[in-house]
Amino acid sequence: MTLLSARSTSRSAIVLRFAAPGTDGSKPPAAQNYVVKQSRRPIRTARDFDRALALCSGTCRFDVTAVGSEIALTVNNLRPRTTHYYAIAARDNVSARRGPRSKAVSARTR
Repeated sequence: MTLLSARSTSRSAIVLRFAAPGTDGSKPPAAQNYVVKQSRRPIRTARDFDRALALCSGTCRFDVTAVGSEIALTVNNLRPRTTHYYAIAARDNVSARRGPRSKAVSARTR
């Protein structure tokens, strides 16, 4: 999974950015579906990832055509001055199997 970053943009929003991986590592086509997890606690293990809140009703879909395309997701309606942790995993376009998860990142709303 490519590097994930998170940045607060307001008192109630954080923007996540990452580059689209291929559905088979770095090979095209680019993955279209992602499991995006959010937690108020650090996401360090597979268990932490599984227990974290899934955004987008479980799977976030993006219309990307090229491996490496930048993807941005804005998470709204967050509490001010609160730290949130995020991690993502791409899903294979055909089998929908979840790939390896990213390293977790955090951001604090303003």
